[in-house]
Amino acid sequence: MTELLKPSVDFVFKKIFGSEENKDEVLLNFLNEALRETEPKPFVSLTILNSNIDKNALTDKQSILDIRAKTEDGKQVNLEIQVSNKYDMAKRSLYYSAKMYEEQLEEGQQYTTLQKVISINILTFSYIPNDVH
Repeated sequence: MTELLKPSVDFVFKKIFGSEENKDEVLLNFLNEALRETEPKPFVSLTILNSNIDKNALTDKQSILDIRAKTEDGKQVNLEIQVSNKYDMAKRSLYYSAKMYEEQLEEGQQYTTLQKVISINILTFSYIPNDVH
């Protein structure tokens, strides 16, 4: 019997959601379904971007996202999978989003040109305590 690789394995996740051959069928459909409540209209197309967030200085932290894409209207999406709870997910997600937002502007550009950044974190652990009402 052949054992299937789990989609939570990093390279499998990236192959499923982050490959050019799957972006229109898998990633686009997933994002449209996941964001159905918050996005006014479905996304039509995506461009897969380099998942490395450039360092501004030699001493800056290196950040490598799982899946980074851009929609036809300029919104950037970060799709992450995390299998172990390192108790930093909220801060890490905010940091990645802030870096993606910051990278959009160059000197002299207006703040009005900034586009929305969307972060989706798929976790294999419970992040919100059960006793939250």
